[in-house]
Amino acid sequence: MSRRRKKCRCCGELFLPCAQTYRQQITCDKEPCRTWRRRRVQMDWRIKNIGYDESRGAKLAQWRAAHPQYWREWRAQHPGYVERNRQGQKWRDATKRGVLAKQNEWTRFTDGKYRGMILAKQNDMARSGVT
Repeated sequence: MSRRRKKCRCCGELFLPCAQTYRQQITCDKEPCRTWRRRRVQMDWRIKNIGYDESRGAKLAQWRAAHPQYWREWRAQHPGYVERNRQGQKWRDATKRGVLAKQNEWTRFTDGKYRGMILAKQNDMARSGVT
């Protein structure tokens, strides 16, 4: 049985899907398309599990209280990473100069942590006819 080509949901080009995952594969193997698919899956998961961050936050706070010196020691053991991150952060800040918003303004704009993602998902669902 020969495999049929499928249309990539990201770029729209035809591709030959992997034989083992023919039915599930929705994007071609180009890196931008794979990144798009991963982001979409992660967004869907976060919308379905909206309380995850709140429950996880308490556990993380407890761990940080038990290990207050962890990050200081980690940075001392990995100076190369620290320097690369510092240079990268300088570059990111320079490219976003004037675009960085105050956190309280962003929260007020989105009306909560995930409201923007939920609205985007609802718009996608409305366009595809899903109710």
